[in-house]
Amino acid sequence: MQKTMAKKPTVTVKKRRRVVVPPPIEVDTPPAAEVAKTELKIKKADPVSYKSRKTAKQILAILADEFPAVFAAEPKPLKSGFTQDYSSTRLTPREWKRGVAAWVTSEKYLKSCTTGTARIDINGQVSGEVTPKEAKYAKAQLAVTQLLKKKQFSGLKKNKQLAMREMAKKVAREAG
Repeated sequence: MQKTMAKKPTVTVKKRRRVVVPPPIEVDTPPAAEVAKTELKIKKADPVSYKSRKTAKQILAILADEFPAVFAAEPKPLKSGFTQDYSSTRLTPREWKRGVAAWVTSEKYLKSCTTGTARIDINGQVSGEVTPKEAKYAKAQLAVTQLLKKKQFSGLKKNKQLAMREMAKKVAREAG
C-alpha cells in the first residue's frame, strides 16, 4: 500500500480567513473474508415484536400455574424483595417483574395488605408481617387506583392524566 502525501488544501471562508484542512487519514482495511467472519459474530438478537409479547393476564395465569400457593384467588401480601426470588422457567425476568407488579398493584392485593397480616415468600411460607406504615401506604395506593378508575378522569388528555397520577403518587408518599 502506498502512502501519498499531498499538499495541504486550503479553504477560504467569507471573512478571508484561511483554514487548513488536514489530509484524509489512511486506514488499512482487512480482507473481505475477515470482515465476513466478524459480521457473523456480531449478529444481534431479534427484538420481540409487540404482538408476540405476553399480556399481564397471560403472565398472571402462568404465575398462578407455577406458584399456586402465592398467586391464589385470594391474594396474600408478598414479602419485601419478592421480585428478586425469580425462579420461573416459563417467563423471562422482565415478564416475571411485570407479572409481580401487576399482582401487587391490583385492588384485591392492596385490600389484603392490612396491619399484622402475614407476608409470604415464593414457597408460600410466612416471611414477616405487614407493618402499620405499609398498610397505610397500601390504603393510599388503593384510593389512588380507585380515583384513577373513575369515569371523570378517563376522558382527560394525556398530560392531565399524568398530572393526576403524579398528584396521586404525592398523596401516597405523604401517607407512607
